[in-house]
Amino acid sequence: MQLDTKTFAGKFSYYRDGSQSNAVSYLYAHDLNGDGVDEVLFVAFETQPNTPSQYSNTSVHLFGWQGDTFQDITQQWLPGVTNQVEGVGDVAFGDFDGDGRQDVFLSGYTDMEHPVNAYVLYNTGSGFNKVSLGLQTWQHSVRSYDINQDGYDDVIPVGYADMPRYMGSAQGLVKNQGFTGGSGLALGDFLNNGKASVVFVDAGQGLNDTYLYNFNFSTPGAVSVQLVSQLPGPRLESVAPTASSHDIRAVPVDFNDDGLLDVIAIGYGSGQSDTATHRSEVQFLLNKGQGVFEDVTSTHRIGFDVAGGVGYTPQLIDINQDGRLDLFLSMPDWLPRYNSTSLLLQQQDHTFVDSARTLLTTSIESGGGQGVVAQGPNNTFYLVTEGAWNHSTAMTSVYLQRISFPERDASETLAGTRYDDKLFGLGGNDTLQGHAGNDTLDGGDGIDSATYSASRANYTIAKSASSFNVTDKTGATGVDTAVNIERLVFSDATVALDINGVAGQAYRLYQAAFNRTPDNGGLKYWIGLMDSGVPLTTVSSGFIGSAEFQKLYGANPSNELFVTKLYDNVLHRTPDTGGYNYWVGLLNSGAIDKVSTLVNFSESSENKAGVIGVIQNGIDLFY
Repeated sequence: MQLDTKTFAGKFSYYRDGSQSNAVSYLYAHDLNGDGVDEVLFVAFETQPNTPSQYSNTSVHLFGWQGDTFQDITQQWLPGVTNQVEGVGDVAFGDFDGDGRQDVFLSGYTDMEHPVNAYVLYNTGSGFNKVSLGLQTWQHSVRSYDINQDGYDDVIPVGYADMPRYMGSAQGLVKNQGFTGGSGLALGDFLNNGKASVVFVDAGQGLNDTYLYNFNFSTPGAVSVQLVSQLPGPRLESVAPTASSHDIRAVPVDFNDDGLLDVIAIGYGSGQSDTATHRSEVQFLLNKGQGVFEDVTSTHRIGFDVAGGVGYTPQLIDINQDGRLDLFLSMPDWLPRYNSTSLLLQQQDHTFVDSARTLLTTSIESGGGQGVVAQGPNNTFYLVTEGAWNHSTAMTSVYLQRISFPERDASETLAGTRYDDKLFGLGGNDTLQGHAGNDTLDGGDGIDSATYSASRANYTIAKSASSFNVTDKTGATGVDTAVNIERLVFSDATVALDINGVAGQAYRLYQAAFNRTPDNGGLKYWIGLMDSGVPLTTVSSGFIGSAEFQKLYGANPSNELFVTKLYDNVLHRTPDTGGYNYWVGLLNSGAIDKVSTLVNFSESSENKAGVIGVIQNGIDLFY
């Protein structure tokens, strides 16, 4: 992994009253306008020590790309003073009113008994309509999910006071009764029964305070929960018995690709001293089915530095574009030695390896800096960071660095999951296999292959504007989109998709030279040579020297006869006077030879148009 030079993107203040206290801030990356590029939302609340009378209200800020420039776009989305709030403890994104746009829920939180407003920002397509949802206290974490399957995303908060549920509707979020104490939650179909359920962490007293619940909608105006099972307790309390584990967030993800939704629980030791050697945990809880979970952290998490922090905004993101979700964690490093920004890269065997921690942490300013990963233009990821807290001006600086993985330019074998994956080969001659799901397979540079275990007859292939759609007739592997893929490899055949590249050139030259459909064995042979770097002119020379060519054109035809034969065999018409004179003149003058002339006819727009109907959906090469 590499980071480009850091660039300055802008600065702002979280406060509106000139306060210079440290703000507890959180960064979130999300595509708000559906253009495939993330915006980055900055939210905060004023930290303790303070009292309600001393508390300073905060504001939210939004950065995004305008063309190729990453900049402050707050006034576009939240003009005037509409970005002013009181305090935000967490953010949830979803379509709460069913208009197809991504809305934003801002939890009400101040880290003390001081009620503040929770807000929803309804997305109008070019800005936000901010609506207060009333005063709330201790909304520590929020997540969105369509829990009642009515087509609207809902919001479930968790915290330490009265926690309503907010149910989506055509009119937006509607407050319902319901409360479950805790610090974090994960929503999803954990029981694999087609219904939503919820895992709460930090949700009780004692060591084992992680629980799985079902939702209950039987009482109008209320959303209650019913206990299903108790999950393994926080690791921190077992590996560091003197620690009190504060489990702050939970992430739903099928991390072993078995079709069951697992949980990653994230916590740190509350009340620990600055010299504690074990300060945090990232716990992998494997779903065994029927509400039973197993702690598999020791086999799935590799090399994680438990002395560092973990952060409140975990991101599941395929940062290196290998088709596997990775885990990015970042929190302010007030003590730089803790290296509290980390990237757990998922491997082919579904283990997560702590990677680039030193690189990431040293690129972020200590004394309050933290980061988030955002999708930028041209399918590129960026590290967006806050600078260190400035006690003299209370201003927050924002920086941008492009992320790259040069090691991905080597030839690789990439495998997807049972879900809808995006695999990017980048450089090298890569082999991609999507497996089940509707996958996007982008080979990038090189001669890349997408492999399928079934026979060619099981699939249909259709060319679209910039890709090929590969459809499994049985539905087993869905519909894949092949981009920059040169070969589809089936159990009994290969289909060459590079109709504008090597395979297309070889096919057209074969057709041009011999006035027939290429034989399978010969075409595979010449494509193989060209894949290895043999130029088209060398293939043309070989064709001209063959017995079959000489039978059609003569052993040593005159330039006039050669051109006439090319018009007849390649373009299937008599020569026009201008064209005939042009090519004969070039040959007679020595400006061009017969080898290059054959290539020119083969690659002419007229010949391409004549052949495209046969090869537009790929060229079948059977074994």
